[in-house]
Amino acid sequence: MMFQGLKTFLWKKKYLFLFVSLFLVVTTQRFLSERQNGLVNSVSSDGLGYYCYLPAAIIYQDFTYSYYDVKENYIKPFYKPYISPYKDKGVNKYYSGTAFCMLPFFLLGILISAIAGTDINGYTDTFLMLISIASLVYFLLAVKLLTKVAKHFLISEKTTMLVCFMVFLSTNLFHYTIQEPSMSHVYSFFAVSLFLYCFVRLLTDITTKRLVMLGLALALVILIRPVNVVVVLFTPFFFENFKSYLLFLKQIIIKHFFGTLLFLLMPVLGVVIQFTFYYLQTGDFFVMTYEGETFDFKNPEIMNVLFSYRKGIFIYAPLLFLMVLFILLSTRFWFKRIIFFITMFVFIYITSSWWCWWYGGGLSIRPAIDFYPIIIITVLFLLNYIQPKTKKVLLALSIPFVFFGQLIAFQYSNLLIDTVLMDKQKFWDVFLKTDLATINEDRLKSILENRKIFKMELMTYEQDDDASKIVDGGFKSKKACKVGKDNWYSKGFGFPIKDLGFSGSFYIVVECMAKTDADGRDLGLVVSIDANNEMVSWNVVFRNQFSAGDDGWAKMTQIVEVLESQNNDSNYLKVFANTEKGYNLVDDLKYTIIKK
Repeated sequence: MMFQGLKTFLWKKKYLFLFVSLFLVVTTQRFLSERQNGLVNSVSSDGLGYYCYLPAAIIYQDFTYSYYDVKENYIKPFYKPYISPYKDKGVNKYYSGTAFCMLPFFLLGILISAIAGTDINGYTDTFLMLISIASLVYFLLAVKLLTKVAKHFLISEKTTMLVCFMVFLSTNLFHYTIQEPSMSHVYSFFAVSLFLYCFVRLLTDITTKRLVMLGLALALVILIRPVNVVVVLFTPFFFENFKSYLLFLKQIIIKHFFGTLLFLLMPVLGVVIQFTFYYLQTGDFFVMTYEGETFDFKNPEIMNVLFSYRKGIFIYAPLLFLMVLFILLSTRFWFKRIIFFITMFVFIYITSSWWCWWYGGGLSIRPAIDFYPIIIITVLFLLNYIQPKTKKVLLALSIPFVFFGQLIAFQYSNLLIDTVLMDKQKFWDVFLKTDLATINEDRLKSILENRKIFKMELMTYEQDDDASKIVDGGFKSKKACKVGKDNWYSKGFGFPIKDLGFSGSFYIVVECMAKTDADGRDLGLVVSIDANNEMVSWNVVFRNQFSAGDDGWAKMTQIVEVLESQNNDSNYLKVFANTEKGYNLVDDLKYTIIKK
């Protein structure tokens, strides 16, 4: 009786319970884990561009973004976004839709900071924590909306929530909700879910208000990521055939003409808002912010987007492959399945036609997250028409893929997976592994099977008398190099890559012994490549990824592949250790060059 009462209570408060549970996941994975950087990554990567609209518009009223360089604002250089050059000015190339989603939490941050008397610069712990919370809220709102959409097909809330969370836990949606909450993807997931919900509501009662709401939802979809407008192709899915869909559209246009005009006006309003931001930054309303970055529709990389080891959707989230296969092999509801595959094909075709089909650094194909609500609804609809026992078997068979998705998320957030240049060898090198030292040891053995060492160099600091950096207490020696609050960079190696005297790609294996205090556990072992005094490549592993012995010393290793294109006359390679925190020691710094 007591258990039943608790079960009933938790179900009634399920979204609160889920929020608390997810917040605990964020806390344990980012704030209590010594392998993560806590709040720092709450705003990072492309998220710097999405987020910077808010402080620029609300706090500083400065769209030149010069406030990042004002010391009195106490904004760390890490948070300064990339601003694309435009004429004699600069422009934020990222769209503003994500910022609008973050806006309520940003305003709350201002209110809390004002009451607490803390800095209102947009980048204090208060603001960063609220962005972490924002992603959780929007994910749960999306789940709530999808349960409403599924209810249209008489699908239970429990089934919908179960499928939503299976997709969440087994795909990159988990990572971009928990670890990188300022990226646009969870907000696109919400916006597409909102559009589907507003469309379903329109089916039950066509009113001007609901048409406006549908238009606003579509405007948000476009304002976050314009190509996601293809979601409109999925709307016939909610009808039995295309004829009934056309009759529905005809009824709207004829009987609700004014509402139709307002619906069409809303996305236009969204575009105008984005153009206004361009004008505030440059003085021009229309700006090609992705200059030089285009679509190549003649050469889409569809197979790479779906199946490549580099970023393939189905490689890093095999549950999605099974879900799409389930839709394909279903024998009923051919019209709905055709609509699904038409929508999916158009989305994948556009996504794979982008010049950078792998979408830079990231876990799998990041934009695919925007499409997940459509997969979820289609699978839910078809599941509703199979035997309950079969349904349970299918859901049970999906559980291993949830664990695999969580392992992939762990590997990525702990830098075990190459963020850009993943390939078949690297994939199998880390497959089902979680210890970086073991991964590097096995990979080095594999590399040396058919290759020889070209060059090796070791730095022990024993003969170095630089008192500002060299101190007593080395690893099995008298001296070590201190790194931390008083000395951010260790002594290390640096040389023009051309001095190696050969062309082509190569591996560089770097090692060191490190002893860190509690503040310095994020000490990094770095391999960087500079060109004309500007960094073009930065590769790092952190002390907290390696286990220390009883004496406190840990062996750090990193294997970096230097591409043939990077082996040129202008590039300069550096090897060193780096951190701004604590008092730490580095010894026996070593690099090894292995020709490919």
